[in-house]
Amino acid sequence: MWTTGVCIAIAITAFLVAYIRLAFRTRRNNEPPYVAGHFLWGSGVEFSQNVVLFLHKSQKQLGDIFTFRVLNKYITIIMDPHCYEDFNKERNFDFAPMVAKVNRNIFGFTVKDSFGLITYASKTVKGKHLRSSMKIFTRNLQDSLEELMKTNDTHASNCNVEADGNTIDWSRESLRTMMSKTLFTAIFYTAFGHSADPSGEEKVKDFHPQVFDKNFQNFHKVFNYLWIGLPRRLFPKAAESYNIMCQLLNHHELLQRNEVSDFVKFSIEYMLQVGEKDEDIMGHTLVYLHVQYNTVRLAYWCVYKMVEQPRVLMDLEMELSKAIEEKREDGEETVAFTLNEINKLPLLDSFLKETLRMYGGAVMIRYCTDDTEFKMPNGQKYAVRKGNMVAMYPPTTHMDPEIFKDPEAFKHDRFVNATFYKYGKELKNPLAPFGSLCVARQMAPLQVKWFLVNLINSFSLELPEGEKTEPKTECYGHEILPPVNDVQVHFRVKEGAPVLAYSD
Repeated sequence: MWTTGVCIAIAITAFLVAYIRLAFRTRRNNEPPYVAGHFLWGSGVEFSQNVVLFLHKSQKQLGDIFTFRVLNKYITIIMDPHCYEDFNKERNFDFAPMVAKVNRNIFGFTVKDSFGLITYASKTVKGKHLRSSMKIFTRNLQDSLEELMKTNDTHASNCNVEADGNTIDWSRESLRTMMSKTLFTAIFYTAFGHSADPSGEEKVKDFHPQVFDKNFQNFHKVFNYLWIGLPRRLFPKAAESYNIMCQLLNHHELLQRNEVSDFVKFSIEYMLQVGEKDEDIMGHTLVYLHVQYNTVRLAYWCVYKMVEQPRVLMDLEMELSKAIEEKREDGEETVAFTLNEINKLPLLDSFLKETLRMYGGAVMIRYCTDDTEFKMPNGQKYAVRKGNMVAMYPPTTHMDPEIFKDPEAFKHDRFVNATFYKYGKELKNPLAPFGSLCVARQMAPLQVKWFLVNLINSFSLELPEGEKTEPKTECYGHEILPPVNDVQVHFRVKEGAPVLAYSD
């Protein structure tokens, strides 16, 4: 007993000594200024409550580059948005360790050659692969929207009658459920294809978008806890959902399905070639689902802002109606648009960018592999210490009143023919909602735009009285912030609306 107590005391003492050595280091010459934090957990509390407010406060006190501590980890933040390109080009700011940490802690896998995998698979999300994937996506989306129309038709045929005799032909659905049934379903089948056997979907009933959506929501709730290294077993419900999804994402079966996305297929084939384990391949496939999950969140906020601010929806409807009439001949039932034509709708593009500005939460974070001298745009040089994490946090730019007037206000036309400045110099990247290496940088905005024009074209939408939500600010770090609560929406089919078709 006495020996055990001594061993425990020695272990605790060793831990405390090691922690103190890491947590209470001395600032070196030319290092960025340090944020004063709690002597034990540093700035962890302020950082977790609202990152943007904390970083803006620190910037006012210390300038455009500073370092803060969370427990025994030091993070150097670069706040000047003009540093975006130099930050990404600095070789000592390595993304690979951060990717490995996310892969290992959250998705439970490791990759022998992550850079080779990214290089190989990233070719499949642009060019001809992107066009092919979008063609499949638009077809899947049309199918899911037609199912939503059937829901509305069923409701309308049994509609209620108000006291004054008017019928109530609105259908009511939670916005999150609507997103799941429409956009998530289309994205799911675009990524993972359909069974090669016509009856195969019935045989594997669990391989269904709503099954994955439900389980991924359970899993994603503990995303931040897993990221910092807490074991999955501490969250039984999330662990169960993770296991269900991994079992369903059997790569041998996925490769037998029709129209599996090139990204998923090429990634699996590459990982098999280099001898990766089966569980690592399944984990990597789950990452792609995570990327698509954020696309759905972005669309959620777009639809919410349209119904929360009816003027926004009205203006978008007018822009789309004009574009349709310019292409429609003799009352055609089908009007075809190319991706380029959809991208050139200025108000829709501005609306999407404004939604990303307001609700994007992504962080660009790297690991400093060696002591590094980093030069700021004003010419001043700072020493970034080996072992620090180094980050730029786009939401701080997005909410900067010197760049965006009234940043807390949602202005759907903010980005129409607009340029933005900081320190008197035009910004090359005023909006950076995605990481520079995100595989969905091109595809996600296209998918959301195509979804929105089809939704606007085919349905009337409104927000019932009293329904309201806002972003969950303690979740900054997620690519797209989740809402604090879901809302209900009313929708009904527009009579006589043309079908929007995809054209190469």
